[in-house]
Amino acid sequence: MKIDAEVELSSSKEEDYGESFVKVPVDVDYVEGNAESVKEWVRNELEEKYGGAFCDEDFTITNLDSIVEDIAFDEFEQKTS
Repeated sequence: MKIDAEVELSSSKEEDYGESFVKVPVDVDYVEGNAESVKEWVRNELEEKYGGAFCDEDFTITNLDSIVEDIAFDEFEQKTS
């Protein structure tokens, strides 16, 4: 299952790529239910999409808490099934 991360790019990346907001699909089958894992996934996807390096200061995931909760719930369900 994939969940869209709503990503706001920093002003410098917005200037570089001409976009301030982008959706990045997060595959919950490959991401752990914590913020660092989600950020790493999104960072890798942004680097692949734009062909350049990204650090945590270059983007903000506006729905990060919701994604982490959804993944953690899925992990819980799998353990109890």
